[in-house]
Amino acid sequence: MSNTTLYETTIPTFIRGLQTLSYILAKAGAYADEHQISAQAVAGWALCDDMRPLSFQVQLASNTAKKSVERLTAFSGSPWPDDEDSLPRLAERVDKTIDFLERTDFAAINSPNPSTIHLVLKDRIFDFSREDYVLKYALPNFFFHVQTAYAILRMKGVQIGKFDYLNAFLKGDEKK
Repeated sequence: MSNTTLYETTIPTFIRGLQTLSYILAKAGAYADEHQISAQAVAGWALCDDMRPLSFQVQLASNTAKKSVERLTAFSGSPWPDDEDSLPRLAERVDKTIDFLERTDFAAINSPNPSTIHLVLKDRIFDFSREDYVLKYALPNFFFHVQTAYAILRMKGVQIGKFDYLNAFLKGDEKK
């Protein structure tokens, strides 16, 4: 990872992804208002019948960011209930996660302990180095759920495009 720290790789990336979620959820809210669709109905939208809904995608993006901090710092926080069932509550969850990440200690994330991240996914068990955990699981899983939320909204007609997804990641890097 050259000179980039785990903090620099994770925390700003998670925050920007959550800012993307916040933005597209706001656009979904405006779309719902315009089309007289309830905020609860939108939270229940899914890409197909055998996939989890928008609410789950937002909750899992949030959980991935929060649990990554907990795993990388060996901090065992209490889980957040996944009970958000409307756009306003999902937006609050995103804001709560951003606040949690903004309070994350730089030194704690970059500490060498724990040296191994133990992860159980259904019937599969993984022991990752800290870097491999971030690069092979945490970031891909986080992006999967952010992108799936985007895809659900796009498929249902919310007018969002590629730059609505990318804008938070590109902030501050544009040349005038």
